[in-house]
Amino acid sequence: MADVKLQAQLVQQRLEDIIEQYVQKRQSLIIEGVHLTPDFMLAMFKKYPSIFPFTVSPISRSSSTTRRSTWSGSRCAPST
Repeated sequence: MADVKLQAQLVQQRLEDIIEQYVQKRQSLIIEGVHLTPDFMLAMFKKYPSIFPFTVSPISRSSSTTRRSTWSGSRCAPST
């Protein structure tokens, strides 16, 4: 579990830099992933008032399966 927390911290440090760049350029950015902990996101909401959360839900199980299958081979593919 300590490895997972460390990995999340490393991802979050770099992600905060990316968020800062997009805020400065006034560009939109959508982020998602297992490394987005509630504490990290709350800190980002406080630091950047323009950030807002939203949820995307698949219409059906098959659409979710299709979406996940497009991840295979992608550089952003989730670990299984």
